[in-house]
Amino acid sequence: MVERNLIVASKKIKTIIMNLEQTLTKENFFNEMMEKYPKATKHFCDWIDEYKKAVDWGKLFNKHYYQTIISRAANGEISGVEYSTPKFHDLPYAMQYGIWTEYCRQKLGDFFEQAEHYSSQIDLAEDIKNVFAETEELIATQA
Repeated sequence: MVERNLIVASKKIKTIIMNLEQTLTKENFFNEMMEKYPKATKHFCDWIDEYKKAVDWGKLFNKHYYQTIISRAANGEISGVEYSTPKFHDLPYAMQYGIWTEYCRQKLGDFFEQAEHYSSQIDLAEDIKNVFAETEELIATQA
C-alpha cells in the first residue's frame, strides 16, 4: 500500500514539474479553448480584463518603464505614449496558475458550489478544460 502511494505521489510530482515548464500559450492551448468553449473562454477573458484593471497590470509588469513615461510626460517631453504589457497567455505557468486560482475563487461561485475544487494544483490545462466544458452551457442559459 505504501509503495503504491509513493508511485502515485511520484507521478503527481512529475506532472506538476512538467506543467511548470510549459506555459499555456495562445497557440498551444487558448486558441483550442476558444474554438471548443467560446462562451466560457470569453467569460474568462472578460474577467482577466477586469482583473488587469483591478491590480494595475501595467504598473505591475512595467513599473520602471511606467515611471519613466510618467516622468517624461510630466516634463512635457512626450505625450500619448502607450506601452505593452504581457498577456495572460505570455506569463510563466506559476503566475497563470495563481491567476486561475483567483478566477476560480471570484467567479466560479456564480456557477458551482465549492468552486475551490476547480483548481487542483496538478494540471492547470485540465482544470481549465474541465471548467470551460462545464460552464459553456451554463453561461449560455444565463444569457
